[in-house]
Amino acid sequence: MPSARCQPVASSIRAPCRSGSRLKEALRCRQLLGHQDQPELGLGAETDCTPLVQPIRVRYVQLTGKHFEERLEPATLVALSRRRAVMTTEGPLPPLYSNLLLRLEPGPGEDNAPEFYAKLVRSVDGTANQGCLHFTSVPPAVRARLDQLRDEHETLMIDPC
Repeated sequence: MPSARCQPVASSIRAPCRSGSRLKEALRCRQLLGHQDQPELGLGAETDCTPLVQPIRVRYVQLTGKHFEERLEPATLVALSRRRAVMTTEGPLPPLYSNLLLRLEPGPGEDNAPEFYAKLVRSVDGTANQGCLHFTSVPPAVRARLDQLRDEHETLMIDPC
C-alpha cells in the first residue's frame, strides 16, 4: 500500500512535560499533507441526527472520577445518529464535557438495563435542558438496539405521498 506523503515541519522542538521538566530528546513533528495517489480523500462530516417520532426514555448519571452519584436522572433521546444523540433532560444539563453513564429501559426478556457511555459535547441552541451527546463506549448489543430504533424511525419518517 503506498505511504502517505509527509513533510517535516520542525526538526527540533522541545516540549515541556506535565511535571515541568523537558524531554531529553528533540520531538520530531511531521505534517500529513494527504495521500499522493488519492488526494481527494478526506474526513466526512458527521451525519445529522435523525429526529425520533417517539423519544427513547433513558436514565443518566454524571460520572465523576471513578465514582458516580447514585441518583439516576430521567431523560429522553429525541434524535439519534450512529455516533451522537440529542438528549432532553427534565432539569438543567450537566456541565459541558461531562462523562455520562446512560441506561436504556430493559427490553423484553432483559433483567438488567443496558448501559452505554457518552460525553455531553454542547447544548442545543443554547437551551438549558437539551444537549448533544457523543457516544464514547457502546457495547455491541446496545449498538444493535440503538441502530434498530434509529432505522425504525427513519422508515416512519418517509412521506408516502
